[in-house]
Amino acid sequence: MSLRIGVVGAGGFGRAIARASARHGHEVTLWSRKERELPDPIQASTDIMSMRDRDLIFMAVPARHAAEAAEQLGEVVDGRNLMVHISRGLIGSDLKTITQVIREKTVCRRLGALAGPLMAEALAEGRPSGAILGTGFPELTEMVREAIGGSELRVYDTPDVLGVELASEIKQQVALDLHVVESAQDVLEPFELLGPRVDYPPWVETVEELEEVSELLGVDAQTV
Repeated sequence: MSLRIGVVGAGGFGRAIARASARHGHEVTLWSRKERELPDPIQASTDIMSMRDRDLIFMAVPARHAAEAAEQLGEVVDGRNLMVHISRGLIGSDLKTITQVIREKTVCRRLGALAGPLMAEALAEGRPSGAILGTGFPELTEMVREAIGGSELRVYDTPDVLGVELASEIKQQVALDLHVVESAQDVLEPFELLGPRVDYPPWVETVEELEEVSELLGVDAQTV
């Protein structure tokens, strides 16, 4: 079955999803604020109206641009469009998830959050990889698998949408902590006397605290 796929965002993940969807034989339109040169048969567009007739829309923009992108989509989409975001992060001082923002800005209700261990390069090149989709809609899971899944990409699913979004944020924070620690090895030399397990004490505490918060929010601990 050929789907009409829309991709919002021309960054690494946006382009990778567009390439994967086109490789699976779907009709793909990628929207970006700037004109882009994309390989055939992917169609490039700067007109948000090009997303109106898409069966499935992937929103692949940085979290800081998610609210603006969702607001623009809200002007053209309706309840027939299914939508998945690949953005990592929480928004604003009240730490809203991307899904919450999409619900506020659009009438789309069949939503999902796609997260790693998916890597943009692997997806674009068709190398073996995996992803987890948080959604409460089986038809959305089926459509995402149809769009980008297959023998090279296993798409697992869970109804724990919030858990997927928080786990993605935890992963990002841990990666940042590890980068900071690795950049300060001289400061941490005393820890080497105590063994390798205490090389990175900051991120261990971060993960434990985030897991506790996640459980208080009703997230399945196995998701995180």
